[in-house]
Amino acid sequence: MDDQATRDMVVEYFKIMTIQIPPDFIQFVLSSGLRALGKEKMGTLVLIICYYGISIPLSYIFCYVLGYGGKGLVSGSLINAYFLFIGLLMVYRKMDWNKQIQIANEKMKEDEISSDDDGNENEEKLI
Repeated sequence: MDDQATRDMVVEYFKIMTIQIPPDFIQFVLSSGLRALGKEKMGTLVLIICYYGISIPLSYIFCYVLGYGGKGLVSGSLINAYFLFIGLLMVYRKMDWNKQIQIANEKMKEDEISSDDDGNENEEKLI
């Protein structure tokens, strides 16, 4: 390939990748939220299903079966990013938020109790 053909190919890839950036960023934030809620196993399950069930097969089909080459590989990842984003949103939608609030309140109470106990021990050591 000459330089112009390479530049044209890179421009095409970047066009595809710019469409992939928003859902990819948002799924990163959603995954972090699931980790904070202690639901990282559910997020990992969605991730595995999307990558092995959607991204790899679509990339293969677009690249080799349909003959799109590198653009096919990148397009499979693009579609996967949107499916992953939607899958993670579905996990949040199905979550029992009242239960999550109750769990968070219990953890805060435990932290208060443990910090009070630690503070008393330190005060006794100083005296």
